[in-house]
Amino acid sequence: MHKVAESVISCESAQTCGAPYLVAVPVTLIVVITVADIHSAADVHLGSLLVIATALTGTFAGPCLTGFMGLWP
Repeated sequence: MHKVAESVISCESAQTCGAPYLVAVPVTLIVVITVADIHSAADVHLGSLLVIATALTGTFAGPCLTGFMGLWP
């Protein structure tokens, strides 16, 4: 098997990929979107944008971390 394919297949989470700092990106998005939603007008609803954090986590993390990010907010 190709070396790149082996590393992708064996990569199950951000920690095994060597990029645990990437978890800070969706957490930051959750905080920023929540604060913006609280401070926006009553007829502006930004809460549905929280799905971006889960979708972004799914690009670099395994299923457990992605599920945690989906349930956390």
